[in-house]
Amino acid sequence: MSSVILDPNQLSLAELQNSQPILTAILAKQNSSSSYTYKPRLFLLDRHLNLYLFRTSSTQTSLPLSFLPITSVHGILDATISPLPLLQLHGTGLNQQGDVIRRTWTLQCENEAVFQVWLTTVQRMCLARGPQLMRKLSRDVKRNSSLGRGSGGGAMSRSNSVSSINGGGNAYLVGEEQRMMDEFMALQKARAASVRSVV
Repeated sequence: MSSVILDPNQLSLAELQNSQPILTAILAKQNSSSSYTYKPRLFLLDRHLNLYLFRTSSTQTSLPLSFLPITSVHGILDATISPLPLLQLHGTGLNQQGDVIRRTWTLQCENEAVFQVWLTTVQRMCLARGPQLMRKLSRDVKRNSSLGRGSGGGAMSRSNSVSSINGGGNAYLVGEEQRMMDEFMALQKARAASVRSVV
């Protein structure tokens, strides 16, 4: 089953709410320019593991500020890092220039109950999608063992990397999964380069 990549510029808040999101909540997102400041934002998680970000003042016709196709998640329950529980959500995809990028959103939850619901739900979704994805990535890598081959590089990738809460927590890929993800990332970079050379 292929991933459905939704264009965040075409989906209003009402459309996303009508698509029955898996989770929705107002959480505080860490400012990208400062690790000490957080802004409240409205988040919606869809069944494709896309996390949509809206202003809290958004109306039904508002479009998302951004979205993150989640590849992994880990939680931080450590008062020396933050007085409130933190979720770190990781995503991998292609930017507008066709470069493979990895992004991390750090979200602060108002309490441990909210934190556990989000962490557990995203982990289960990642694990449920992981085996399918890794089989697909493995076939794709084998089929395109020459990195110069392959179709256009517009798709975003997903991983079944899910970490547990252990002290500060670390996202990880291990062994065969890491090797496959490295090969897949190399393939995506080669595809992005070939797309840029055609344009």
